[in-house]
Amino acid sequence: MMKHPKAVVFAVVTVAAAYLLFSMYSRRSSTQTRADREKPTIASFILIVHVTFSSKKVKEDFKVLYAEEAEFCRKSEANTLSYELALSDRDELAGVIIERFRSKDDYLSHKESSVFKRYREKLKKLEESGDVKLNGQSYYQSNLGYF
Repeated sequence: MMKHPKAVVFAVVTVAAAYLLFSMYSRRSSTQTRADREKPTIASFILIVHVTFSSKKVKEDFKVLYAEEAEFCRKSEANTLSYELALSDRDELAGVIIERFRSKDDYLSHKESSVFKRYREKLKKLEESGDVKLNGQSYYQSNLGYF
């Protein structure tokens, strides 16, 4: 039996806490901070499209359709920098599509792919039926902040 079990427990807890603090500090200091990021050198082309769904089912069906298009872009379009569907935390029938391209020419090339054209045809049918409403605008990145 040990003569000082409280002292042993205290020592173990102290060593564990020190290790935890050290590992947290080590990870933080080895990762890049916001201040360390380089300023972007290109003014990428951005498309932001607000989406309104007529029902939860339409939203779920759209997510499947969108996922196929996004996967194609991720694998096949090096100059498509971001391609994301974000869903509202307040309105279960609202979302926003954020597409970011190295340049407007890259966006125009993206629109010429056979996969995009099939996706757009399906999306047009959803719009015409009133199941999906789209409201979009394009922008040039200002490079005042960061992505």
